[in-house]
Amino acid sequence: MSAHRNPIVLARVKPACTVRRDAIFDRIIPLPFLTRVNSNRLIGRVGRANLAYIMEDNAPVEVNVLLTPDDLRDLFRRSPVKYLTWLLIGFGLYLAYFVFAKIVNEGFSAETAFTIIWNGIFALGALLVGFFVIRFRAWQLIRHGPTLREPRRYTFSPNGVHFDGALMTCDCRWGSFVSIAETKRSFLLYMSPLFGAVIPKAKLSTADDINRLRQLFRSQFKGKLKLQS
Repeated sequence: MSAHRNPIVLARVKPACTVRRDAIFDRIIPLPFLTRVNSNRLIGRVGRANLAYIMEDNAPVEVNVLLTPDDLRDLFRRSPVKYLTWLLIGFGLYLAYFVFAKIVNEGFSAETAFTIIWNGIFALGALLVGFFVIRFRAWQLIRHGPTLREPRRYTFSPNGVHFDGALMTCDCRWGSFVSIAETKRSFLLYMSPLFGAVIPKAKLSTADDINRLRQLFRSQFKGKLKLQS
């Protein structure tokens, strides 16, 4: 009995989905080009945004100011005038103590009356001047200074400070100031130890303008600088 072997035929099965290799690459190849285009657009937008921020940051800071006696008092309190007031107040307190001790120890009599009265007058005068000289001086300057009473516009830029008013216009480079200080209520730009410009913070539009002004002082002014933050 001979064995009959049936041949096994392997049939080629057609795949359910045929995808050409070229078609896949047709879909993949354009993607890097589109990515580069989008990247360039994104970089362009970021660059324009940074440029706009830099231009805004370097834009001049403008403020309109109408000075008051309180503003000038702030200027004097940070000047050497404050040491004079402290000296007068200390001298007045010393004389007041001397008068008080004289009366307690020796009493008020014909022999001590002259000393007590004159020392009392000097003590009272020193105390009044020490406590009120700054207030009186500020009021006097506003009353008798027409350029201080008028509204003025200050423009701060990297080139310096521009003052513009009806009676006075002036351009000052940063080197014309000897010191710049900041208090709780003002920026003080001293042209001399006793004279300068007062910029009340309340006159600045926003807190961002205050920060920009601080940054401008730090970057442009090379003299004595005292800022709060």
